[in-house]
Amino acid sequence: MGTTDSSNMVRQSRHRLHDVLFEIQEITRLSEELMEINSLMMGMAAQANCLSAKATEEVSARGADKGMALVAYEAYKLVKFSREQSESTRRMLTEIKESIDKINYPLNKVLNRFRAMSVPQFKV
Repeated sequence: MGTTDSSNMVRQSRHRLHDVLFEIQEITRLSEELMEINSLMMGMAAQANCLSAKATEEVSARGADKGMALVAYEAYKLVKFSREQSESTRRMLTEIKESIDKINYPLNKVLNRFRAMSVPQFKV
């Protein structure tokens, strides 16, 4: 294998690694956006929980019929489910981010080594 072949292989490998790092950065960006969306959903669940608690208090205070009590209870269950799902999603997104970080660091080190690598050019 000649020097030109080695130089081309290094250049191609560096380019492929750069492409992989770019895709990892895109996945990281999308994961961060999902974390923000999930955070909003958790906030909405917290607000809905307050509303559900107030509705339950009203039912208790006013002695409302069983229909209203059932509505308040179902709202509570829905809020609880939403909160649990949001928390589960947050945990998964955190794990994804941690995995990306574990991959990203060594790939950057390798890319930096490629950048520092110089293939000597011999004149024939």
